[in-house]
Amino acid sequence: NEEQEMAILGSGEIFGKTTLAAPAPRTFSARTNEATELLGLFRSDLLEITTKHPEIACRILLGLIKGISEQLQRATIEITALEQINHDLENSTCGDSL
Repeated sequence: NEEQEMAILGSGEIFGKTTLAAPAPRTFSARTNEATELLGLFRSDLLEITTKHPEIACRILLGLIKGISEQLQRATIEITALEQINHDLENSTCGDSL
């Protein structure tokens, strides 16, 4: 398996957001380019926080929703651009073969 860079994250950014909301197999791994401090929050931790500290859980969940929403928006823009490229290529290819 060859590595493929999917994103470069900066200070305060979160990865693995979707697995907190819905348990799923891990699809990506993370690697740092420099010394880094990480905070791990697992689904079981989040579920415990929701019962013991609901106000904190609410803030965490709102942050996750915001991050996932931004990610979805970027993906939608990228898909739209790729669909346009595909459409343009199909039209140029079909035009050449006529």
